Amino acid sequence: MARSESQALQIAVILFAFLTIILSITTFYFFSEYSKASQAAEEADARRNEAETAARSAIQEVEQLKELLGLDPGKKLDELTALIEEDKKTLFATFPDVKQNYRDVLIASATRNQQLNEQLDQLRTRLDQLQAQIDQQRQQDQQRYAQAKGVFDQRTNQYVNKEAALQEREQQFVAETRRLQQQLAQKNTQINQMKNQIAKLQQDFQAMEQKYLARIDDLTERIEGLLNPSFEVADGEILFVNARNRSVWINLGQADGLRTQLRFNVYNNANDVDRREAKGEIEVTQILGPHLAEAQILRDSVYDPIARGDVIYTSLWHPGRSERFALAGKFDLDGDGVDDLETVRSMVSLAGGKIDLELPANGQQKGKLTIYTRYLVVGEIPERIQVQFSQLHREASQLGVKIITLEKFKDQIGLTRFQPIIRFGPGSNPEVFTQPGSKTVDKTPYFRPRRPPQRKNGAY
Repeated sequence: MARSESQALQIAVILFAFLTIILSITTFYFFSEYSKASQAAEEADARRNEAETAARSAIQEVEQLKELLGLDPGKKLDELTALIEEDKKTLFATFPDVKQNYRDVLIASATRNQQLNEQLDQLRTRLDQLQAQIDQQRQQDQQRYAQAKGVFDQRTNQYVNKEAALQEREQQFVAETRRLQQQLAQKNTQINQMKNQIAKLQQDFQAMEQKYLARIDDLTERIEGLLNPSFEVADGEILFVNARNRSVWINLGQADGLRTQLRFNVYNNANDVDRREAKGEIEVTQILGPHLAEAQILRDSVYDPIARGDVIYTSLWHPGRSERFALAGKFDLDGDGVDDLETVRSMVSLAGGKIDLELPANGQQKGKLTIYTRYLVVGEIPERIQVQFSQLHREASQLGVKIITLEKFKDQIGLTRFQPIIRFGPGSNPEVFTQPGSKTVDKTPYFRPRRPPQRKNGAY
């Protein structure tokens, strides 16, 4: 009995020992796996922190890059891409020969500004030279004027002295005979000759003065041309003149974008045409080919007729491009006191041009000036829009927009004789066609009432 209990106890001890060993092994295995999992978690946290740090650094670099480019940091990537594409169409398009990025465009812009500054320095040097020549010429003219005035005063004094001597002698020898009268006649003849000489000296002096004044005006005009150079050239050329039909052929046509009813001024010279006086005026009536069209002569001169080789020009249209305009003020084309702004719009549209800005007489401005606007046409400026016009004038000067008056505009487009436009369609005025005395009709109506044909016996 005691032996059985001793064996059971041994078996229990052995089982306890095995269980202890198994529990130790299991505990060691789970502790080892836990340590590995903890280490893996710590490594994952370290990698995540590094990724977050790199992401924040990248975001800061992107924000700094946006600030350097002048872009809004709050905008999204697609909005920034749209802004960059818009800059490519406007800013980058100015420099098509360089790489389309901000750095190369800025370098090209700086290079162009340096070239322009060098040209400006050359023009200033030339202006100083011309001013020195004018001062020298003016000094010489003053010296010649002083010399001529001295001669004139001397001759005048001589004449006065001689006339006084003659009067004294006439008083002393009033009772003398025919011999003295003959001597007096001779003296009078001498006096007349001296008067003629003095008159001739006065004419020579006036001619000399006009000559030098004209020369000074010419030098002044040359200086103005250097300060404000004009690069306008002719649009086309007269190829053939039919004097009998009063028509011409020009070297512009369908391929150049030419339109009928477009008017041109005619000049003798192809350069600087916007500063020259036109010798005639034509209007396109028919397009004959890619570079050929027929035009009617509206105005010419008997002393300087339109001839083959003369050039044509208008500020409304140029071959291959459309001009952009800005209109300011009241446009009274025919002097009737009515604003013809709508007519000016039609003329610009007819020539293929565009209007970027309008500042009418009522002050309700439409559109805005751009760097592509070519002309600011100024009509009559009412008092109510003086402030707006002053601001517009400054803006046009800053953008390099050429400012011309309405009269200059009419002269450049060949509008020497204004004929009001009659409009058809839903917007037309039926009274224009029937009421006599309006500015667009004669005393007879445009449309007469129709009657059915009358038979021989008088019945209808």
